[in-house]
Amino acid sequence: MVERHLSAQAIVSAKQNLAMLTRHIAELLHTRIPAISLEDCAWLAGAAATWVAGIWPAVNPPPAVVEALSHPGLAAMQPAFERDFTHLLSVLVTGLLARP
Repeated sequence: MVERHLSAQAIVSAKQNLAMLTRHIAELLHTRIPAISLEDCAWLAGAAATWVAGIWPAVNPPPAVVEALSHPGLAAMQPAFERDFTHLLSVLVTGLLARP
């Protein structure tokens, strides 16, 4: 939680930049998948960004976690970013396309 160590103004600036990027990604998504509303594309972009931020520590573990996950039966607990992110996006897009 890097935000715990920043000023309110720094957080406002970062969130404004994130909101601008999210809108831009939503517009790109909507252009490529017009069957999904711009509002839902914005939600998708935000959800994907939140997932990336949350999964980042797990896909970049410290040495002790790497060692622990090398034990038999634990390797499956290590996420694979590309595989898992692709699957997440596929599920979310499929779900949004299925909405009435």
